[in-house]
Amino acid sequence: MADLTGNKSFYNASKDVLLTLSDDNFSAYLTIESPDGIVDENTIKDLLMQAGITNGFEEASRYNRLQNNVKEIGVPFLIARGSNPTSECTVDYMFNRENCFIPDESYDVFEMNKYAKIIKGQPIAKVLVESRNSIGKDLFGNEVTTTDNHHIDPEELFGDNIFFDENTNLLIAQKSGYPYVDFQNKLQIKTDFYINENVSEADFELYGDLVINGDISISKIIIDGNLTVYGNISNCMKPGIFVSGNFAVDDAVNSRLVCDGEFNFHNNLRNCIICASGNIIGDEESILFGGLTQSASSIKLDTIGSQDKHLSEIEIGFAPYLKEQIKFLADKLDNIQLIPEGHDTEIDQLKTQIADLEKQYFEIVEQFFEPAVIDYKITITKSVFPETRFRIFDNTHVILDEKSTTTYALVNRNIVINEVDKNT
Repeated sequence: MADLTGNKSFYNASKDVLLTLSDDNFSAYLTIESPDGIVDENTIKDLLMQAGITNGFEEASRYNRLQNNVKEIGVPFLIARGSNPTSECTVDYMFNRENCFIPDESYDVFEMNKYAKIIKGQPIAKVLVESRNSIGKDLFGNEVTTTDNHHIDPEELFGDNIFFDENTNLLIAQKSGYPYVDFQNKLQIKTDFYINENVSEADFELYGDLVINGDISISKIIIDGNLTVYGNISNCMKPGIFVSGNFAVDDAVNSRLVCDGEFNFHNNLRNCIICASGNIIGDEESILFGGLTQSASSIKLDTIGSQDKHLSEIEIGFAPYLKEQIKFLADKLDNIQLIPEGHDTEIDQLKTQIADLEKQYFEIVEQFFEPAVIDYKITITKSVFPETRFRIFDNTHVILDEKSTTTYALVNRNIVINEVDKNT
């Protein structure tokens, strides 16, 4: 058997099995080159003995199981893994574990408000580390000690959508959802939800991403995440549907649809109020008719309006999502103040929220007067009919004759128009 790189790589006699050690002596990998992938167990034992590896087999097996790793011909496969020195630690959860989501039990998407929730960017737990020496073992069984009390093994503590801040020892939620501790005692967040039926006259709030395979009608929905609707949204105008992430829908009519991300629609929008912080995009052959469509970025549509000459307003403006949030909270505050008794705390909270949003809005307005970094543009790829009104901030342009393949861009604070008459 040949020693190839200073006792770090070892071949068997037929050169079809390679054992490789990492530089820190904490990982060993086996690469099988034989065409059928079959290797005699004694061959592997001989290589391990030649390398002097006596520790880390159970740790490697556990790691491969957690990562769903499988052996492949020609691909290094973890066969031994030392145990890194880690400090003893406990987790201080920042949510009520007695009232958290239970993954093995059935749940109702419309009633998730009964569970503890977490918002994206908020701390979900704190890792408490004991400040004392900890011991690990390398591949040769040698003990390795450390006094570093900030070395945390994430596989032991938490799953997806959670970030460990080594400076504060906080576990931070990377997506909104419902926290829980699984059967392996690992912190998790339930973030994905599905509804496979039509939704009518619903009023609910959900933290996480929601996919609805069906239609929505006469409903008030608030989503702290992304919303995808494979169906039609109708008559959801007051207060509408609010989404903190991206929003996608097939069709919508007479509805207020608000999102802080990108808005996409596949077929038709009729007489809707659409507000998005990101781009608004209509698929090829889609039609937008009537209503008000506002973006803080850019808008790309296939066809706007019809020969009926119904007013359609297309606008790029300041923070439409924030403005809609302020209106929504202001209406809520007005309703509560009609019967203020017993609602003092809620009234104060709403006033604080509104003040914070207004501050954010004015900061965005002030940034507009700095050098522009966003390419504000409205693009029509097929047709735009008369009685369509375009507005980019304080610049307005009204369509009097049918046009095709049209672009309206903001250059030096003025609208630059590139439009083609339909008859040319």
